[in-house]
Amino acid sequence: MDKVAVIGGGPIGLYTALLLSQKGLAVHLFEKGTWPRDKVCGQGIMPSGVHKLEELDIKFNHLNAYAFNGIKYIDNDLELIGFFKKNALGVKREELSKALYYKCKEHKSIFLHPNSKITELNALKDFKEIYACDGLHSQMRKLTKNEKVRTGQKRMGARFHVSLSPWSQQVEVYWAHKLEAYVTPVSNQVIEVAFLWYQDQFQAGAQLKERLLESFPKLFKKLEQDKFLDDFKAYGPFDRYSKKIKDGNITFLGDAYYFLDGITGEGLSLGFKSAEIMTGEQALFIKKLRVRALYMNYQLWVNLALSLSRHPRLRRLLFKVFNLIPSQFNRVLSLNDLSL
Repeated sequence: MDKVAVIGGGPIGLYTALLLSQKGLAVHLFEKGTWPRDKVCGQGIMPSGVHKLEELDIKFNHLNAYAFNGIKYIDNDLELIGFFKKNALGVKREELSKALYYKCKEHKSIFLHPNSKITELNALKDFKEIYACDGLHSQMRKLTKNEKVRTGQKRMGARFHVSLSPWSQQVEVYWAHKLEAYVTPVSNQVIEVAFLWYQDQFQAGAQLKERLLESFPKLFKKLEQDKFLDDFKAYGPFDRYSKKIKDGNITFLGDAYYFLDGITGEGLSLGFKSAEIMTGEQALFIKKLRVRALYMNYQLWVNLALSLSRHPRLRRLLFKVFNLIPSQFNRVLSLNDLSL
């Protein structure tokens, strides 16, 4: 039985290990920490990503996740609502990590190695193929000299949770200048509040959460401060990516390959889809073309959304236009969650 290695035990690494195990391979997954894994992210999974999890019989209930049917954008007095063809899912990263971890434990051909940080490539010399799923600050990218650093304005993220029942069946996105707040229901008793912003807009330091919330008075009024959970974390900047998806026998997946921004909410779905493609049986050049097409689509919608963040007049104009033709906005949301 051929041995393959997966580096990084986040959702993309665990999902990749499951795909490889189904192909009759002996999969060794190396994780520098333990499970469940947490991460600062929007904690929403788009419909195509939910479908990929369901194909592996990974499901959730209202106690550890929340199905939502669209996105509501809010810019002061203006609102724009779009609906998905199928439900998306809000789920805390630890719950997603646990579900995938326990599914991997069911497979005798998956060998999990917690507290195992790979610091040199020679440690992987016995593996036929290696899948690097070790995130935005990938050690594997550095070891293979496959890393590029973006120039220009850098983006940051943060999140915390609130013990409140969701008040909407949509993810709510609040816009301010160069700053967005996302409210994602992650169970029937908890919501997540996440932020994305340009690094020059807010300096890290004391009372960052309070300063971010002050930019969204409409949202702040809906929150009950005594129900804030003490789990505020910031993350970023989002400035590193791989020069190529495959380097020798090493394939880069998820944030280890390419993460531009979380503003469109499709990071996990992209990771699942590209993992399925790159572990598939097609010729390598076909697989690369398919992944490149997925990420070109991702980049298109991210760049558009970032333009709206920088230019409030354009944003408000588009809000008004799409409110006149709501079916077209639903179509935009579907195109954003493209599968190939």
